[in-house]
Order: sequence, then C-alpha cells, then structure tokens
Amino acid sequence: MATYRKRGDFQWQVQVRRNGHPNLTKTFNTKADAESWARDIESKLDKGIFIDYMPAQQTTLLMAVDRYRKEVTPKKKGWRSELSKLKILEKHLGDYSISGINSQLIAHYRDLRLEVVTGETAIKELNLISRILRTAASDWVLLYQPVTQSNLLKNPLDQRADLEDQTQMRKRN
Repeated sequence: MATYRKRGDFQWQVQVRRNGHPNLTKTFNTKADAESWARDIESKLDKGIFIDYMPAQQTTLLMAVDRYRKEVTPKKKGWRSELSKLKILEKHLGDYSISGINSQLIAHYRDLRLEVVTGETAIKELNLISRILRTAASDWVLLYQPVTQSNLLKNPLDQRADLEDQTQMRKRN
C-alpha cells in the first residue's frame, strides 16, 4: 500500500510498504509522478520481480574497492600488484556510485588507460573492475554488472593500433 505526503508547496513523497520487503520512499515534484512510481513498484512487488537498486546507488566504487581490498585481495597470491591497480581504479572511478557505472563509462576509462598503458594492462584493470562488481553482486548483494565482454579488448595490440589510427585521423581534420 502506498502512502502519499505533501512536502512543502512543490513536492510529494510516496512510501510503499510491503511485508517481507524494505520500505521504499521517493520524492517527486508532482503527485501524478509519485502515483505512477508507486503503481510500478507495487506491480513489481506483486509479480516478485522487484529488484532494489538502492544499495548500489548508495555505494560508491571507492567503498566497494576498499571492502574488496580488505576481504578478497589479501587471499590472493599476487596481492601486491593488485593493490596498485586498486589505487588506480579508486583515482579514476572511485567517486561513481556502483549503479552509476555503465558500459559507456567503462569504455571511456578503457580508452583513457590505453593512452597510458598497454592493452594487456587495460584488460587486467577491466577484469579487476568486473571481479569487484561480481563480488559486490554475489557476496554483498549489490546487484549491478556493467562490465561485459564487449568492453574488453579482443586483441590489445590491434585495439591500440586502432586508437592511434583514430588519433591520426582527428589530427588531420
């Protein structure tokens, strides 16, 4: 059942409560938007297909990397080299929420890193991002996975050559 509250002159807050589910609250500029959202959420709850993305919205990649560094990295044989990669990820992507990380952002990060590192190193960093997000989804119940095989490089040397060709084309134009 949804509950609506007027918040000031221009906002409406809706709260959806169901047994066995966390209370869901959101604020909108119009009551119609609030009602539409509540109907959508209630419908998904009834069908059993509701997925709560709030934890992924509230967790930054920096927080996930920090937890990964404490819980997962120490158990690995090559933990020292992974620590340096984790610092790089924190620097470039740490401020993004997990739900804010999408394939375009990953592709942009990949392209930036290819200007500095080899394709192999970029693949290792992308795989590390993927492992962090998979661990967050499976062990920490943060459902989100934007890194797919399409983001990974097929042949690192070919990718770098393509990037250099594109850079040369831009300079000519």
